[in-house]
Amino acid sequence: MRVLSLCVSILALASVLWGAVPAPADAFVLGTEITYAGMIRGDLEITLELSRQGSVVTGRYMYDHVGQWLSLSGDIAPDNTFYMDEFSPEGENTGVFIGTWTLSALDGEWVSPDRSTSLSFHAVPAEWDEPVKGAPWSLSMDLPVHPTQPVLTLRLTGVVSDTPNTVVITDMEVLAQDGRVLQAITHLRTETPMPGQTDFYGQGDPVVVEDMNFDGYNDFRLKEFTPLMGNTAYLYWLYEHETNTFWRSPTLEILSSPSFDPATQTISSYDRGPGGMTTMTYAIDNGELVKVGEEYESFQTSP
Repeated sequence: MRVLSLCVSILALASVLWGAVPAPADAFVLGTEITYAGMIRGDLEITLELSRQGSVVTGRYMYDHVGQWLSLSGDIAPDNTFYMDEFSPEGENTGVFIGTWTLSALDGEWVSPDRSTSLSFHAVPAEWDEPVKGAPWSLSMDLPVHPTQPVLTLRLTGVVSDTPNTVVITDMEVLAQDGRVLQAITHLRTETPMPGQTDFYGQGDPVVVEDMNFDGYNDFRLKEFTPLMGNTAYLYWLYEHETNTFWRSPTLEILSSPSFDPATQTISSYDRGPGGMTTMTYAIDNGELVKVGEEYESFQTSP
């Protein structure tokens, strides 16, 4: 049995345990070791083993062709940006990793101690054994609502689906930092792609955390399913500051593969068909979507 832990954040951070036999429902926990495989500069293969407690990240990595482990320690911010100092076996600071950590990848730069050299790096979760259909599945991730508030945890539970690379999410819980359940969301039944399964629009995370009604507080959405044309459907929960509660928003569920622009406070929804792409733009007025634009781009080329 191999272990895979995925950390995120949309801003979200997470870990998953997959096994060739059914795993316990709460197998996904923060602090579990993460194994990533990647490259520096596009041609230097590396392996990273990381774990996280709160905002503190520790672990090690090595260049695969060298085979010597270097220690790593650093911090991750609520927006999922991170830095990790690198240390040689003798304790010398030999570099720093700076980048963004999502459920599906690590991306950023390796920088030399004197800041004279900067090399890009990219890493993804190491391969894992195919999970057993019907096996319990769970995922926990950071849920940062606002810079002035403690970071919450969102825990998803369900089972591995009959559909390849998909899980059926049945329940979610919002947890306080001391582990108390603040909110339980039940009676769900999704066909959510597993972490790292990137859709047509490049979105690989099953949960996206961002401000979706432009009130200054983060909300979250869960991938409900991804149809053949790639127009991903989501379920939405909007945060209400007064009650410290996330409320389901059926209004937003007409959106397809959406993108949210806080600068213009508009939402773009993308509908990809066999002949072209329709982009619809919405504003929010008293909690309702108001269409403010629509464009169609044909896939057909002119003769």
